[in-house]
Formats: sequence, structure tokens, C-alpha cells
Amino acid sequence: FNTFQSQVTVANVSGTTAVRLYVYQSLDYTNWAYVDSSASISGAGTGLTAKTTVFAPFVRVIVKGITNVQKTKVTKIVTAAKIE
Repeated sequence: FNTFQSQVTVANVSGTTAVRLYVYQSLDYTNWAYVDSSASISGAGTGLTAKTTVFAPFVRVIVKGITNVQKTKVTKIVTAAKIE
């Protein structure tokens, strides 16, 4: 990929929602390497991962909670990948 970016929408189930988005890449779908992270999403809403250049055929977006007093549901992930 030349450019990879995802838009993630989260919903608040209970507590205060606060999550961070992480992008990882892998050559073999087993060993994952950290690429970048974005600013956190506070409250229910939508956030973007950082626009990154990845050098592997597999890419993963991970949503991690920042606080321990929350239950958050990922409702939608939209990904744009540009290949040249």
C-alpha cells in the first residue's frame, strides 16, 4: 500500500468512552509490527487513524480502551488503501 487510513466509529455502552486507534502491519499474518497510532476518541463518535505508508501485504487496526471504567462498542470501520 502507498497510503492506508481507517475511519472508526465507536458507541458508548457504559462508563466514559475513551479509545486509541493503532495500525499494525504483517508480512505473514502472524508477526505484527506497530506502524502508527492516532489521537484518542473521547466519547461516542468517529476518529481517523493516522495516514500511513505500510510495506507489508497485511494491515490491522486495533482499538484499545484508554481507561478501565468503560465498555465501548466498535460500530463501523471504513478503510481506504491506495495502491500504486
